[in-house]
Parts: sequence; structure tokens; C-alpha cells
Amino acid sequence: MRLAVRLESTAIGAIYHGGPPYAHDVAWWFDSQYRGRGFGSAMVDARARRLADAGVTGIGEISIQGPYWKRSAALVRRLKRQFTTERDTWWFLRLPGRG
Repeated sequence: MRLAVRLESTAIGAIYHGGPPYAHDVAWWFDSQYRGRGFGSAMVDARARRLADAGVTGIGEISIQGPYWKRSAALVRRLKRQFTTERDTWWFLRLPGRG
């Protein structure tokens, strides 16, 4: 499923999700001018609630790309924390070129 992330009438990002409930695939993109303002966190929290309500029990591996990897990594941790324990979350994170 693909969804637009809107601020009033302006599309500021997009989110995709699909796959099996035990390893759901999630990806997103935000316009750089809207980063760092809490919209990503709000989107992740809202999507996590809807996924959980739909029976999703786990999130698959999320690959981070682009120059905003630190903020994106924080959003990945935020999302996965809602489906796993913090101790189990670290190994899901794969940063290209960073180990």
C-alpha cells in the first residue's frame, strides 16, 4: 500500500507498506524541507498503530539511503521499537557503507 503524507494540501512525503504480518516491509520518503519538524515521528507512530490494528506483528529489514541516514535511523528504531524490544532492534538496521 502506498500513501501520500500531506501537510494541509501539500504532499510532503510518501510511505509504502506491504508483505507478511511477521516481517512487514515499510519504506518512506520525506521532502527535505519538512525534515526535523516532527512529521516523520508522527507518521511512524500513526502508521505503527494502524499496522498493529491490522495484525502486523513484526517489521522486516529497512535499508536506509540518502544523506539523512541519522534521522532516518531514528525513525526506523522508533517504528521497530513498537513491534520488538529495543535489544532485538539493533540488528535490523542496515546502513549502506556503514558496516
